[in-house]
Amino acid sequence: RGENVTLCQQKLAEHGHALAADGIFGQITHRAVREFQGAPPNPVKVDGLVGKDTWSKLLGYRIATEEDMDARRAGVR
Repeated sequence: RGENVTLCQQKLAEHGHALAADGIFGQITHRAVREFQGAPPNPVKVDGLVGKDTWSKLLGYRIATEEDMDARRAGVR
């Protein structure tokens, strides 16, 4: 429940999924997430969970990991 779920639902709707942005992660949202995860281009692991890979795909950009930040601080990237 909450703002993150609402944002997820809004982004899913922008990607063509018919669902209400009500902030409740119910069966319809879960099904839409799984369909979105497996859709081209760049399918991600289909697990119904909205982790960093799914957020990256929803938002259209890669989310930095702790390892990325450590490498950046070390001047590697």
